[in-house]
This record gives sequence, C-alpha cells and structure tokens, in this order.
Amino acid sequence: MSASPSGPVTGSLERIRSEIGRLVDDAWTSGERAMDAIGLRRTSMPAIDVIEHADRVHVAVDLPGVTPESIDVSIVGNMLTVQGSYATILTEGGTTHLSERPRGTFKRLVPLPASVNSEDVRAESRNGVLQISVGKIETAKPRKIPVSGAQPMI
Repeated sequence: MSASPSGPVTGSLERIRSEIGRLVDDAWTSGERAMDAIGLRRTSMPAIDVIEHADRVHVAVDLPGVTPESIDVSIVGNMLTVQGSYATILTEGGTTHLSERPRGTFKRLVPLPASVNSEDVRAESRNGVLQISVGKIETAKPRKIPVSGAQPMI
C-alpha cells in the first residue's frame, strides 16, 4: 500500500497548493503589484494616464465622486503618490442589489518617467478627474545637439 493516496482529487489539490504557494511567493517578492494582481489589497486602484512632454509630466487620475479635500498628493524623488477615500454611499433602510462603485480608501503609486522638480507641481480636480502636472528638472529635458560637417575630432 502507498503511504499517500493518489488520484484525480489528490492531483488537483496538489496543483492548487502549488499555485497558492507561487502566488504567495510572487506577493512576497513583488510587493504591491502582486498583491493587486491577486486581489489581496483592500485599497482601490484608480485608473491613470501618464503623459510625458518636453518640459513636464502630466498624470490624470480617475476619481469620480471624490472631493478635492479627500485627496492627498505627494512626491518623493520620481515617485508620485495619490491617496484618499471615496465618498460613502448611505444604504440604510435599503437593499443593495448591485454594487460596482469603488468604496473605501484608494492609493496609487506612480513612478514618473523622468527626473522631476518636486517644487514645480500643480494638482487640480475637475469633473471627477485629478490632473497633476510636474515640471522636469533641466537635465531631464531633451536637448538638441547640432551635428557639424566632416571635420576630424581631436
């Protein structure tokens, strides 16, 4: 007799255990992104766009129903953090039949694509979209280099 049972159920359980182990390992090594991917974080991830221009980086964050007072924007190095909370919908005395709107807190860490000046930041919330504009530092701005004719370089 075999020390451990075998069969289709045992094989399925082993695959599930292996997959859970892989997900936990990914979460441990990859941090927030892995936690988001497997749905273990309690904070929402609002949708964003990041657009780089010659002298600025613009970030648009979808935050429908969120008041400007409940949004916290900070920047450290080239990492932009947007966090806050969605408005609570009162459901007392009613029965919820469908609930798809985000609730609770949100937090989004946005690595910016260029070196930025943390003193040159503007943020404005209008029509459910938070617009953030961050100036680039001089060394991060593109510079056109003129090319001369065929003269030997010494």
